[in-house]
Amino acid sequence: GLRMPLPPTAELAIAITGGVLFIAASALGVWSALAMSTRGAGTPLPSAAASRLVIVGPYRYVRNPMAVAGIVQGVAVGLIVGSWLVVGYALAGSLIWNWVVRPLEEADLQARFGAEFTAYRERVGCWLP
Repeated sequence: GLRMPLPPTAELAIAITGGVLFIAASALGVWSALAMSTRGAGTPLPSAAASRLVIVGPYRYVRNPMAVAGIVQGVAVGLIVGSWLVVGYALAGSLIWNWVVRPLEEADLQARFGAEFTAYRERVGCWLP
């Protein structure tokens, strides 16, 4: 009951688009994790936070490439299975992440990296290049 009635060709096109988006988002997520672990000497987890500010790889273009990857993966899954409820859930999650998690994460980065993070934040967009 979560599917919208669409012509079969439209369903197929939407599912294929979702698959392409999922692959692209997964590649972005892996690229982000590699940059974080190799250049940041850590992970995004607070228990093993990066000891260096990562501003290379996908972080050169957006400040939150892992979050972008996760949100796009959620939207892509919704498209693949034809569930607009899943797409809405992923987008709602992105708003919560933006308004609750991101400010806390950026406050931590500001405290740990100071002027270096300030300069980075001023020149690199949060969500879009």
